[in-house]
Amino acid sequence: MLHINLWILLFLLAIIAAWFGTSKYRKVYDSQGQRMSGPYIITFSNPNELPDILANQKIADTIQVLHKDSKSCRVYSIMNDEKLKKLITDELGLQENQVSVNYIKLFIPAFF
Repeated sequence: MLHINLWILLFLLAIIAAWFGTSKYRKVYDSQGQRMSGPYIITFSNPNELPDILANQKIADTIQVLHKDSKSCRVYSIMNDEKLKKLITDELGLQENQVSVNYIKLFIPAFF
């Protein structure tokens, strides 16, 4: 019986740790219901010429890169998706159709 209770306790602790560990990456809303921040995927229309978004200080100050590959960047930003897209297009001199910024839901793998 003690063995089963220990597994239940460990399972509950894992759920609590996952909840608090990922709270930074949840959607945040302001008083008007507008999304203010969150995890995003930034994709450029021409993946052969991905700009270095961290080279621009204004952009680098507003994002934290979670993962970067040859086609896109997963970032956490303090800005909402529309403002982040506008900042990227303005700072890098791109057209709106050359950049896509989409909110993503982070996947938390099950440990049990």
